This record gives sequence, structure tokens and C-alpha cells, in this order.
Amino acid sequence: VALLVYITGLGGASNPELYGELTSASALGGAVAAGIGFLFLTASEIFKEYVLAMKFIFLTYALLCSIPGVYFVMKIKGIKLVEEHKYVNLSLLIYLLIATGLQAMGSGISYPMIMPFLINKFHATPFVIMLAYAPSGAAWIIVSRKAGNFIKRYGAKASYGLSTLLSAVTVSLIPHVDNLITLSALWALEAVGLSIWYVLLQAVVPKAGSSHVWGRAYGLQNMSYFAPYALGALVGGALYSFVSVEAVFYTAALFFVLAPAPLIIMVMKGIKL
Repeated sequence: VALLVYITGLGGASNPELYGELTSASALGGAVAAGIGFLFLTASEIFKEYVLAMKFIFLTYALLCSIPGVYFVMKIKGIKLVEEHKYVNLSLLIYLLIATGLQAMGSGISYPMIMPFLINKFHATPFVIMLAYAPSGAAWIIVSRKAGNFIKRYGAKASYGLSTLLSAVTVSLIPHVDNLITLSALWALEAVGLSIWYVLLQAVVPKAGSSHVWGRAYGLQNMSYFAPYALGALVGGALYSFVSVEAVFYTAALFFVLAPAPLIIMVMKGIKL
């Protein structure tokens, strides 16, 4: 939340490209980290030291997480975010939180279940899973960096509608895939939609009020994402175990289709996004 408020104060409130650059850098770091983790696990198979490899993975994670914290504690000084004219667009914030929650439910239901789906249907090894995910990771890195320009060119409503519908279509097709190449391509297409959506939500939050509410608004947005995501993971796991694979991805697609509904209601009520 603090990092998002900081980026917003640097100019993100008027330039969504900054959020795209932040998301792209995060995705790039995640891709590098996945490679590091894979190397640790590969070494553990060679030297028969799986537990030691896991300890090194968590230790590396802890060290890397501490670096940005120390940097910002030393770097950030005297930032003033309070404006003279304070205002809160409560209606926009509420609809934004509802849209975030619906999208998060879809992501929570589908994303955690892709791994067991890969393993059970294709008997995929960690190396194969990494290869299958590579196009999706590349999509996050490339598309999120361009998402700001896309949003400025086509507008928030069009960008959000396109991203959610793209996610819905690709997710509903996943259970019918019979080869890893096609699944990997669908996974990448879903990442295109999700990355645009992710950058868009970060860029819309500052419009919910002046700078004195940015911290609370981002905090509420994070809560409205991670809580439904966790609930969605439970729902997805139950559907996968007790109903069917198709039920998992169809249910996720339904939430992706419903996600733009709050924005449509906003437009009908004349609330500017």
C-alpha cells in the first residue's frame, strides 16, 4: 500500500504508465525468482538435499524482501500528500471495490487449480510447468508495461471490459485443452487480460479521492482483492475435488463476466470513471 501511494504521489494519479512499469518490474522479478527457485530444486535432486534447498529458498526470499524495505526507509523523506481541497468519491470507491472482489473471486478459483490440472492431466514435472508458465510470465512483463498507454488511448471502461471478457473466454477453454502448447497459449492470453486489469485498478484508485485518502483506498482495494481471492481458492479446491475440473473454470469465467457489472452500473448512474 505504501509503495502504491508513493508511486501515485510521484505522478501515477495522472499517468497510469507508472503503475504499468511497477507491475512489469514485479513480474520480471517474479520470473527471475522462479528461475532461481528451479535451480535450487534441481540442485537438491542432484545432491539429494531437498530440505536444505528449501531452507536456502526461504532464506533467499527473506533477504530479497528486506532490500526494498531498507531502501525506502532510508530514501523516503518529507513526502507531503495532503491537498488543500479534500474530497472523497465514495460511490466510485464502493463500485471499484465490488468490481475488484468479483475479479479476485474468478482469479482465486482458477489460478491455484491450474497447477493440479497440469499435473493430473499432463503428468507435468516442475520443469515442464515452468516452461508452460513462461509465455504467461512474459505477457505480464511486456503487456503491463504497455497497459498505461492502452488505458489512456481506449479509456478505463473499454480496457476493463476487454480484460475481464478475455479472461472469461480463456479460462472457460482451459479444461478442454489436450496439449500443453495450447494451454500455455491460453494461459498467456489470460495474463494479457489480467495485467491490463491489474494496472487499471491501481490507476483508478486515486480518482476515489484526494491524496489524504489514497492510503486507505489502496488498503481497502487490497483487502477487497485478497479476501475474495482466498475464498475463491477454497471454492475452487472444493469444486476440483468434489464436482469436476470443468466446474472450476466455468465458475471462474462466470465471475470474470460479472466483474464489469459495477462499472456498467456506474456509467448508467452517471459516475465518471
